[in-house]
Amino acid sequence: MKKSIFILAVIIAATPLAIAQMKNVEEKRDNKVEQKLRRLSDQWLNAILRKNKAAFGALLADDVIVTNSDGKVLSKEEEIADKAPAAYVHNVGYGIRVNETRVYGETAVMTGTFTKRFDYRSHGGRVWWLSQRFTFVWVKRGSLWQIVAAQYTVIED
Repeated sequence: MKKSIFILAVIIAATPLAIAQMKNVEEKRDNKVEQKLRRLSDQWLNAILRKNKAAFGALLADDVIVTNSDGKVLSKEEEIADKAPAAYVHNVGYGIRVNETRVYGETAVMTGTFTKRFDYRSHGGRVWWLSQRFTFVWVKRGSLWQIVAAQYTVIED
């Protein structure tokens, strides 16, 4: 009886330590995932800059749902055409800033700002900027992280 009480007391005393260690392991894993997703968001931007449809498409799940800043819901093909058009568009600069990434196991939510610079001076126009807040929902499928949902909202100047 005394031995059972002693074992129970040891288990109860060790439980907070075990929980703290598990939490520490989870935080390290989440930090690695967050770093991986930040690198993937940089790849997302580079694919747009290079108009690399294959690289851009690899980051999007086949069943991705994209809500653009006009409120239209786009398919994967429509998002690729919108962000990496084949024809020359006067987008001469892009930037991305990730504000926050929260990891929930095999799913993560990322928020940030995506900025485009347009230059129409060669056509008598002007230079202007378009900034959008974004939310990406990433899901790990097999060994790949892909965007399964994206939402863009224009930030007014």
